Amino acid sequence: MSAFRNIRILPYHGDRAAVISWSMEPDLTGDVYIAYSESGIGPWTVRNSGDPVAAEIGTYYDTELYIERGSTVGYYKLMLESGSNTYVSEIVGIFTDVMRKEYGIVSKIIRSEYQAMRARDGYPVWYCIPKTEGALDPAYDPDTLEINRPPCQTPTGQSGKGLPYQGGFHPPILTWVSPIEVRKQTIQDSETGSGTTEKDGMTLRMLPFPNPVRKHMLVDPATDRRYLISGIKPFFLRGVIPVAYETVVDYITPKDDRYKFQMPTLDTKDYRNISYWA
Repeated sequence: MSAFRNIRILPYHGDRAAVISWSMEPDLTGDVYIAYSESGIGPWTVRNSGDPVAAEIGTYYDTELYIERGSTVGYYKLMLESGSNTYVSEIVGIFTDVMRKEYGIVSKIIRSEYQAMRARDGYPVWYCIPKTEGALDPAYDPDTLEINRPPCQTPTGQSGKGLPYQGGFHPPILTWVSPIEVRKQTIQDSETGSGTTEKDGMTLRMLPFPNPVRKHMLVDPATDRRYLISGIKPFFLRGVIPVAYETVVDYITPKDDRYKFQMPTLDTKDYRNISYWA
């Protein structure tokens, strides 16, 4: 049996870049390895032998595509290690469901999106995918996944950072956004006005990798402000190939435990010309 569903290979910005995406059969978890072959027959090279992707992430960014006479060619197969079992997908060619001409068109569209973001008001953000499996934070009930005791009682190293599973999120992925609209709203907590809640947020244009999902978190590296995705509007070529997304995100206040999730350090020298950070 194949563990994988809907394997797709789509271009990303850059001449040697593509995104491999997939979904899993129900109840299957584990680590995914991505193998590549120029011919589809062999030899096969595992792209991420030392850095497997959690199956639930569902995407892998390959920056090492083979270029032959100006055209991208090649084949992929995916391997899932789940406990003592190993599952291997069917072989999928780069042009399995995207024609050569369409692949070039999509690549140019996405590259132009990326270049426009860099040249105008866009900036990089960390995209954080919540864990949905693994060791449970002791503060959460294993049956309901509801919190059942104060998080402060959780031993160091076992915290879910405000989420049920220890660690909270998978390693963050760097992507790019461009603001469309910024909204600020203050709501009274009660009729007497005893307190207020800030309901700030934004509407963003995002690159199509990773695929945005509601309740996933975005983090601004310059300010550490964190947002949850609450609305998604995709833009497709031919109705099936994503080239960009418009997302609505809601601000998370610093009191939220999700701020305990440590982010990688981003070298801002690489982005010194970004108007947003200037």
